[in-house]
Amino acid sequence: MQWKYLFTAATAALCLWGANSRAQNASDPFFLNYTHFPGTDFKEREGRSAVHYLEAGLLTPPVRAGKSTRIVNGFYYRLAAYDFNELHSSWSGLPEHLHNIRYNMIITHRFSPQWSLLAVPRLDLRSDLQDGLSGKDLFPGITALAIRSAARRPQLRWGIGAMYNSDFRRHLVIPAAALFYQTEKMRINIVTPNGQIVFTPSKRLEYGFALNVDAGIYHTGMDTVSHGPVQYIRAFNVLLSPLLSYNICRNLWLNGKAGYALMRRYDLLDADFEDEQAWRQDDLQNGLFITIGISMRLPTAAAKSK
Repeated sequence: MQWKYLFTAATAALCLWGANSRAQNASDPFFLNYTHFPGTDFKEREGRSAVHYLEAGLLTPPVRAGKSTRIVNGFYYRLAAYDFNELHSSWSGLPEHLHNIRYNMIITHRFSPQWSLLAVPRLDLRSDLQDGLSGKDLFPGITALAIRSAARRPQLRWGIGAMYNSDFRRHLVIPAAALFYQTEKMRINIVTPNGQIVFTPSKRLEYGFALNVDAGIYHTGMDTVSHGPVQYIRAFNVLLSPLLSYNICRNLWLNGKAGYALMRRYDLLDADFEDEQAWRQDDLQNGLFITIGISMRLPTAAAKSK
């Protein structure tokens, strides 16, 4: 039953890995996605930008650590490419490529039939890679949740806990809540602030709706003479989208999303992770986005019973 633990861990990882596009489904141990944001204007200054994401993720089979503990290793990479146009000369030299390389451990420990611990320590390397690598490129984080399984409804699980990361602000600690629910016809995966609801009318077709908060702070080696004491860039989006998945063959799925990106930010930060006053109004106009990708999916108990 080892893959059962992988599914449990991956369900949480879908939301806990944070906010990026990620896998379409919780039980996808591998996925490859491409996301396109068409060009939109900056709100307060000259210029516009289109954005492209290329991302991939991998989950390893679970490793037993004692009788009640399972560990899954996760690996993730994203390239964010910005196509800047019509920028004011004072904005020349902005990095066009931001890299995010992540390793995380997904640890599940069962205390009793009803209670378990889910912990996801992680380490992100986020940088434009213009100035080599250093400790400033590393961003640790962890999410910990106490998970309760409903005694009379085993398909329902909920939890509370906390998150620590530097995705939006330095050393941010916030409370977290989770809700997981799965039947033959639907599944709900929520770990605040991210979530999705998916309907499964058949073995080969799924559709639903997703909300993702996409945030990341990147170390930059950009020209500080032109831009002041800038050392970090903060990118932020809130993504709302319907989603659709189709089973192409065997365990291979084609996944797609098309939706709207809100509250878009591209902030320049100083060494203390504070907005540079001369550059702080860096919001992009809201706009559309589309994601298409493929994934390898493991069969779940619910899928097998159909």
